[in-house]
Amino acid sequence: MRKGSGDNIGTLNVGLYNVDGSDHPDIAGGALATGTISDSDVSDSGYNWIVCTLGTPYALTASTKYAIVVHGDSLSVANVLTWSRDNDGSTSDYPGGDLEWSGDGGSSWSTTTTGDLLFRCRDASTSPDLIVLVGDRITDGAAAASVWAYNTSGELQWTYDTGADAFDVVIDSVNDVYVSGVQGDDGSGSKNLWKFDSVGNKLGGRHVRGTTHAWDLALDSVGRIIVGTGNGAARVAVSLATEEIIASAGTVGGVAVDLVDDSIYLGSGGSYANLRKYASTLGAALWSQTPASGSVVTDIAIMSDQRVICSLNYSAGKKIIYSWDMNGANQLDYDGGVTTNADSVAVDSSDNIYVVTNDTTGKTFIKLNSSFVEQDTIAHGLILRRVVVGSGDDKPYATGLRNGSVLCWQYDSGSLDDMIQCPTDEIEGIAISSGAYVIPTTTKADYYLTASGALNFQGTTWLAQTFTATGSYDMISVKIPFYRQGSPGTTTIALRAVDGVTGKPTGADLVSVSFDGSEITTLSTAEWREFTLVYSLVNGTQYAIVIRTPTGDLFNRLLWGAKLTSPDYPDGAAYGSSDSGATWTIDSVRELNFETIKEILTAPEITAQSGNTEVSIGQQVSLFVTATGEPAPTYQWKKDGVPLSGETSSTLTFYAQSSDIGVYTCVVTNAVGSVTSGGMVLTTTPSAYAYNPFNLPLDADRVT
Repeated sequence: MRKGSGDNIGTLNVGLYNVDGSDHPDIAGGALATGTISDSDVSDSGYNWIVCTLGTPYALTASTKYAIVVHGDSLSVANVLTWSRDNDGSTSDYPGGDLEWSGDGGSSWSTTTTGDLLFRCRDASTSPDLIVLVGDRITDGAAAASVWAYNTSGELQWTYDTGADAFDVVIDSVNDVYVSGVQGDDGSGSKNLWKFDSVGNKLGGRHVRGTTHAWDLALDSVGRIIVGTGNGAARVAVSLATEEIIASAGTVGGVAVDLVDDSIYLGSGGSYANLRKYASTLGAALWSQTPASGSVVTDIAIMSDQRVICSLNYSAGKKIIYSWDMNGANQLDYDGGVTTNADSVAVDSSDNIYVVTNDTTGKTFIKLNSSFVEQDTIAHGLILRRVVVGSGDDKPYATGLRNGSVLCWQYDSGSLDDMIQCPTDEIEGIAISSGAYVIPTTTKADYYLTASGALNFQGTTWLAQTFTATGSYDMISVKIPFYRQGSPGTTTIALRAVDGVTGKPTGADLVSVSFDGSEITTLSTAEWREFTLVYSLVNGTQYAIVIRTPTGDLFNRLLWGAKLTSPDYPDGAAYGSSDSGATWTIDSVRELNFETIKEILTAPEITAQSGNTEVSIGQQVSLFVTATGEPAPTYQWKKDGVPLSGETSSTLTFYAQSSDIGVYTCVVTNAVGSVTSGGMVLTTTPSAYAYNPFNLPLDADRVT
C-alpha cells in the first residue's frame, strides 16, 4: 500500500468477513475479526507491505472463501490510499477470489476481473524462521530499504530504511533483531545501531562510540551487544541505553564472544593487532596477535574447544584463515591457494568450518573439517560476503552479489542452492532466528503518532493528553516519545479521569509509574519508551495521560513529542498546567503523541484431552483437558450436559461409582469465547473384591 504524497489517511479499518451468496463481502453479517492501520504505518514515497494484526486471531476453515475489507473515514479525493494490485491488463489470475469494490460504504459491491489486490495472511499458530539480510540502502523511491526480513519460504516479511547502508545483523534469544551500519538518520536522529522486534517494529537505536561506522556485531550470554566500530569497540546494553568501552581506538571489524566465559574477541587491521582478547570484565586485553601485518580481520568464529578462528583480507605470503587456542597459542592455519580476501567464517555444531571469499575464479565457498582439511570447495563465480550457520537446522547460509540482485544461498551436499533474492546491489550481513519468529502478543489500541516537535515540562509545569477508549480493554502499558535536557530527575506517568463537562484531567491518579528521567538517552531527537501502566478502560470513556517531573527546571527537563500545528486527533486534546495539576488549560494548537498498549486476546483452544475410560467400581478416575487462550481460560466440567458443581479446574478426579457412568465434557471459556471438549465416555465394571462387613468366614467355612 501507499498513500498520496503529504496525505493524511487517518485510521484505516481492516475487517475479515464471510462471503455472501452473491460472492461479495457479507458486510451485513458483521466482521469476523478486525484490526486497524494508522496513517504513520503507510508510506507516501512508495509501495510497502503493511502488517495489520487482527485484535483476535480467527480460525479459518479449509476451502471457505473470505473477504478482506479496508475502509477509512478520512479517505477522500484529497487523502488517497492505493492498494497495490497485480494488473496485467487482461484478466484476474488468482484462483481463490476476486477484487471487489464498493462506492456506497459497503452496501453493494462490484467485481473487477482485470486484476487482483496483493495480500498475505499469517498463520498465528505456526510461523517459519526469520532470515534477516542487511546491506546497501536502496535509494530509488519505492524500494528504499537497508534491512530486509524474509521467512524461510522466501516471503518478504518487513523492511526498514536506516537512512544509510547496513553492515551486520544478529538475532537474540527472544528474536529481537539488532542491525549495525553507516551513521544514518531514519527520521529519529543519527544512529549506527538499531533494534527491532521480529515483526519489524523499531524498538530503539543508538549512536555507538560517536563514530560514523558500526561494523560487526555479536551477542554475549545475557544478550548484550558487542559492536565493532570505526573508533574501537563497545558493549551495549540490551535496552541500548548504555555502552561500555572495550577498546578505545582503531577500526574494529570482526567481533565474537566465547559463550563459555563471555570473553570477547576483536579483529582489526592497520597499525593495531589483528586479534585481541578481552575478559567479560573488560579492562586491558588478555592477549593480542598479529599474524598478517597490514591485513584486516574480517570475521571471527569460535569452535567447541574454545579455539578462535579468524578470516583475513589477503596479504602476500600470508594465509586467509588463522586460529589460536583460548590462551593465544597459534594452532592450525589455512591458505588453500586463495589469493583474494576471505570475507567471513562460520562453524557448525560438529566443528565443520565454512569460509566465503572474493576469489571469483576459484574457491568462493570452502568447507573444512576441524583439522582445516578441505571437505568441499565451490567456484561460485561471484563474490560472497557473509556466511552463517542456522541454529535451527545447523546448515550454512551465504550471501553475496549477483549481477545487481543479491541472493541468499543455502549450502547442502556440495552445492549452493538459491534461497532468497533481495532487490539491492550488495548484502553485507545475514542472521537467522533461533526458532519460529515471535507472533506479537500485544498491539497498540489508542494512539496519536503525528509528531513534528515537542513540549517541555518541569517543576510545577505538567502536561496531559486526553484520549477516548475505543473499546473496553485492559491497558497494560503506554508508549511516549521523549527528549531529554540535563538531568530531569524522577518522572511520573499517570492515568487520570476526565471531567465530563470541561474535558480536563481531574481527580487523583488512577494508576501511575515513575522512572529516572535521565534514562532517556536522546538529546536531539525523540525516543519512544514503553512503561507498564495497567488499567481496565471502558469503551467510549475519556482518560488523560498526565506526565510531570517535580524536581526538574528549565535546564533539567524532559520534552514530550508533539504535533505543533493543526491538531487533528478527534478523540482528545493536549492540556497544560502551571500549578502541578491543580488547574488545566487546553492547548488548542498542539497535540501530544502517545500509544496505549493492550494484549492480543485469543479464544480458547483445546490442545489435548482424555479419551474414553473404563474403571472398576471404587477406582480413581482422572480426566483432563489442556487448553490455551489469552486471557487464561476457566473450566467447567459437565456430565451428560449437566454442570458439575465446584468442578472448575482443568482436571476432574473422583472415585468411580456405578452412578458415575456417562459422558463427560469440559467447557473452556475466556473473555473472547468458549469451546467444549469432545465427549469422554466413562464406563465401570464390578469390583474384583467382595465386601464382608462383619469379617465372617465365607462360603464353606461359614458357621451356621
